[in-house]
Amino acid sequence: MEGRAPSPPWRIIPAGRADLGEILALQRRAFYAEAVALGNFAISPLTQDEAGVLSDFLQATLTLKAVTPEGAIVGSARGLREGDATHVRKLIVDPPFQGRGLGAALLSAIEEALPAPLFKLFTRQGNEKALSLYQKRGYRIVAVKPSGENFNFAFLEKKGPA
Repeated sequence: MEGRAPSPPWRIIPAGRADLGEILALQRRAFYAEAVALGNFAISPLTQDEAGVLSDFLQATLTLKAVTPEGAIVGSARGLREGDATHVRKLIVDPPFQGRGLGAALLSAIEEALPAPLFKLFTRQGNEKALSLYQKRGYRIVAVKPSGENFNFAFLEKKGPA
């Protein structure tokens, strides 16, 4: 059909325990640029092991994955509903898929699946790509705090529909 946007080269679906090894590998690829920017390869997303990813998965209300038609996981995000807020955690996109709308799609998918009066997330204060994405989606910085890893976290919030 003319004038219709092409479908994205991924599907966003719930992740399961069997996906955690691939999600951990994706996390390490996605956070490598952060480690380079910080000059610190001991940041927690790079040092987290399989047990840590399983713990995160079990604590989350929902874990999503973005998969290509071939079945490769190229993105992931976790949502944790606590009280009146949904916390968006570990939104990660494979570097070759960054800048193509996948991060925004994952963020929207978590927000739609776990509606709440308030959405919360955090990222490194100097991560301009992530901050730009979140701010374009209506998130505002509400606090900046030390991470304990020689940089600051920016904490962002957005009012939700619920």
